[in-house]
Amino acid sequence: MIQDSTQLVSAPNSPFSTPTRIKQGWTSLLMFCAFSTIMGLAIPMGYGIGVINTPADVIRAWCNETLQANYDVVLTDKKDLDLIWSVIVSVFLLSGVVGSFIGGWLANLIGRKGAMLVSCLLSTVAGLCFLSPLIVNRIELLFAGRAIVGLSAGLGTAVVPMYLLEIAPTKLQGSIATFFSLGITIGVLLGQILGLNWLLGGETRWPYLLSAYILCVLFCLLTFPCLPESPKYLFSVKNERQSALQALSRLRGLPADLLQSELDSKDTAENNFNNEEIQTWSVAQVLRTRSLLLPLALVIALQAGQQFAGINAVFFYSSDIFKSAGLDETSREYAVIGTGCVNLGVNVIAVFTLKYFTRRFLVLLSCYGTVLSLLLLTLCSHYMQTVSWLPNASIAVVMLYVFMYGVGLGPIPYFIGSELFAVGPRPIAMAFGSFANWGGNFLVSLTFTTFFNYLAGYSFLIFAGSTMLLSIFIHAYLPETKNSVASL
Repeated sequence: MIQDSTQLVSAPNSPFSTPTRIKQGWTSLLMFCAFSTIMGLAIPMGYGIGVINTPADVIRAWCNETLQANYDVVLTDKKDLDLIWSVIVSVFLLSGVVGSFIGGWLANLIGRKGAMLVSCLLSTVAGLCFLSPLIVNRIELLFAGRAIVGLSAGLGTAVVPMYLLEIAPTKLQGSIATFFSLGITIGVLLGQILGLNWLLGGETRWPYLLSAYILCVLFCLLTFPCLPESPKYLFSVKNERQSALQALSRLRGLPADLLQSELDSKDTAENNFNNEEIQTWSVAQVLRTRSLLLPLALVIALQAGQQFAGINAVFFYSSDIFKSAGLDETSREYAVIGTGCVNLGVNVIAVFTLKYFTRRFLVLLSCYGTVLSLLLLTLCSHYMQTVSWLPNASIAVVMLYVFMYGVGLGPIPYFIGSELFAVGPRPIAMAFGSFANWGGNFLVSLTFTTFFNYLAGYSFLIFAGSTMLLSIFIHAYLPETKNSVASL
């Protein structure tokens, strides 16, 4: 039954489908679009996630001094300072939830390109807030910066994967969609590296550290006039056929008249089908359309399941594992960066594996491998103090977990909505998925420390159980979506 529903919403017979006789491949503009959007939106998002932990002690001390200077408030209780710090950290995730939910609406209102421009401008404003301590010590500006950059990241999560898939030909959709996850991973790793004390993690350099991503955003803003709008959006939402042809011609490196002839060769039934898609779908319309409910549930489950697989919790716990293995503080910092390098490496591999393997195979392989890794990590954490070689084995298990997670659960949830839904309801579906992703991230960050304090290593069983349930749901209902989206 899901196969029929997916065929209805994925519009495999769109007039924008590129015939097989036209060679589909990378063009210079397509590569430039991918590079620019990843630089300006994906890398800053990952940077915002990875940068905040390293300078935590320095920024916390600054917060205490600032409160005392501005409000004559001295926080002598560590719990009070912990509360303020947790608010500064978590507001990024809460704003991401908000940004992700309005991202779909904004993408239809002002276009994919317009929504990405808003995200870049918000990132720039946030970066200026992070630089403000160089001029004025106001904790409110730090809080505002984290909130605004989170809003920007949420918008990017909902819009960028959709844009990349809509500008790519069918055979490149898996590869180009993986770039978003790759950009996030690069951003996280970049934040960890620059946060080292001898780089930008020092006591007086942390404002530069928090705002360094602005360089990536500025590059994107400078190149923005060169980026085309999504032809799918122009044709199916705005009904601007000529503008869509021009954008498509630029992206494919083909004459517009050739693409025009391909459009004209489509039969009336195909055009009538797509005319039904020329509307702006509302949330209520999507929820009332029964054929869309199961694909929507799959998008939400995969996006939330990505977070409930425990990737952030494992990274959090990895420092303790490295400590148990006998590494000093400096060595632990580099070991965490090494874990980030493994994460980056597997994302690079995913760019190629998604071209040759099916989505179902990769995401199920990732789920099973993640569950196995979490079970092994639970055993290692329980017996680590009694078995001498287990601390070193635990490091290998962490690396195994990161690898298995990155094979499928890392990249695929970000773009699966674009492969299950046609242009009309697609922004709504992507917004729901992004909302589930950020909401899951916030929930895990809010509860993991509590679970870990009570359950220690057994807390990983929660993530293993969650991922196992996800694999059962995927195995039962997820259709193969490779090459199902109408290519441009």
